[in-house]
Amino acid sequence: MSFMHFTVSDRAQELLENLRQRYGALVLHQSPIYCDGFSPVCLAAGDFAPCEAEVLLGQIGEVPYYGSYALAQYWRGMSVELDANPGTPSPVSLERETGLRLVLKTHRRARHIRTARHKPIASTARLAA
Repeated sequence: MSFMHFTVSDRAQELLENLRQRYGALVLHQSPIYCDGFSPVCLAAGDFAPCEAEVLLGQIGEVPYYGSYALAQYWRGMSVELDANPGTPSPVSLERETGLRLVLKTHRRARHIRTARHKPIASTARLAA
């Protein structure tokens, strides 16, 4: 079972495809310590075995993305995008020789969409007055 839906930039998709052609099946892994702009580690699928505390966060095409259950809970309600930017990835990540690094960007998703049928809710500042 996966927890997340990821969007992927064209540059990240192209990078993953080039790495897949070179190394075969891939897997992405996110460190339990996360903040926006962190890079997942890209590994050959045979070089990774998830530990007991890790879950399948989602799939990016055919590439499984693993991380901690706590991270999945943190990302709940967020839009998560995988991009590729110039930079230096982890020394063990397969993209290390490309001049690019995979980068995550997260954005809060709107919880409610206001339409003409719904009145806006009074702000707490006005209620306190």
